[in-house]
Amino acid sequence: METVACPNCAAPMTRETYEGAGVDRCASCGGVWLGQDEMGLIVQRREEDFSTEVVKEARGRAKKGASRIAPEERARNLPCPVCARKMLPSVYNYSSGIVINRCPYDHGIYLDKGELELVQAHAEFLDAALAGAAKTYLHDQKQFRDAVLDEADNAPLTSAEAEAEASWRARKSGALDKVLDWLGRKK
Repeated sequence: METVACPNCAAPMTRETYEGAGVDRCASCGGVWLGQDEMGLIVQRREEDFSTEVVKEARGRAKKGASRIAPEERARNLPCPVCARKMLPSVYNYSSGIVINRCPYDHGIYLDKGELELVQAHAEFLDAALAGAAKTYLHDQKQFRDAVLDEADNAPLTSAEAEAEASWRARKSGALDKVLDWLGRKK
């Protein structure tokens, strides 16, 4: 397997398994290169616990509703390690405030140091909020993952969380939804 050069600092990246997915991580700057499928697998996995600071930062970015990309992020020239074309910055999940960089030809996604964990914490907290378990998740991530939660234990949704839930429920049903319904695992 060929070594991938980091789009951020050009240092060689090391292949590793993270949350069951193969990723390339830079030992120099801490950036991560992975494919769209790997990103999906990582976001669906619930093995890693995150510090209170990571969860707070992910929530803070989402509460700001940051869907715009800062000019300095747009100006970065991060080349795709596969085709060398400039990667395009985008905000993960449209309003998370977490900027990820995608190859325009779908070769992969690059995240700066710590952004993969922010993406995961954002996705997990959003799932917890949609389940009415935000308070439990903030208190004990493992309990949220392992137990059926009592809705009375959890705080009501904030307006941003309620808006996210309404948006999620209003989206068009796709093939993944049909498969999940068939398996009895509604999103």
